[in-house]
Amino acid sequence: MLEGKTRYEEEKEFYWKLRRFGTVSGMTYEDHWIIRKDYEKRKNKKKTVRDNISKKSLDMFATVTLEDRDKALVDNLKRVQYSWKDACDKLGIDYCMLPELHEDNVSIHLHGFIRVDDKTTLERKYYPQDVIRNGRVVKKKGSPVMRRGKPVYTIPHLERYFGFVTLQYLPSDDVEMHKQVNYMLKYATKSRQEIEFKLMSSRPKKKNQKDCHKNEKMWYNRGA
Repeated sequence: MLEGKTRYEEEKEFYWKLRRFGTVSGMTYEDHWIIRKDYEKRKNKKKTVRDNISKKSLDMFATVTLEDRDKALVDNLKRVQYSWKDACDKLGIDYCMLPELHEDNVSIHLHGFIRVDDKTTLERKYYPQDVIRNGRVVKKKGSPVMRRGKPVYTIPHLERYFGFVTLQYLPSDDVEMHKQVNYMLKYATKSRQEIEFKLMSSRPKKKNQKDCHKNEKMWYNRGA
């Protein structure tokens, strides 16, 4: 990395040269092809995410950290995706999520955007506080969680089955929105992490569509 430049500034300058001149000096043909393909994939995913936000009116940024170590493994990703879809369908939640690898390259968490129609399912998130009563430690709500001066919410139903869920309303500023999308897609391609994940996106229900998720005993209820 050049002295005095951040990685973001260096990548921005690199992609500008790539778009402006079609090549960058000091690169082999294979490197050029891989980076160009990576750039196009990120660009297409960014367009897909922004289209989802506008068409579905997604208004909250979500981070889901799976609490159960076994369920958070990459091998269980399909079951996590199905269970997430099932839970969101029951709650009437539209979403556009992207799995991301932890630093251990084994487990995953989710980033993305959602819209909750039933606002009664939302609750403010609080820091846990231990209080001693009659010689016993009791969990109690502490101060409310704030990020960048804005309140953080959660959905208890999703936390019950998946782990830690944090939600924040999206800013109306397009620049801040662009930053949120970039944060979601920072590891969207194989050049950024070993596995390239696909977007998880809700589909609009058709008219007179029957609810196909009647079985309440989902895999996470069975302790799978």
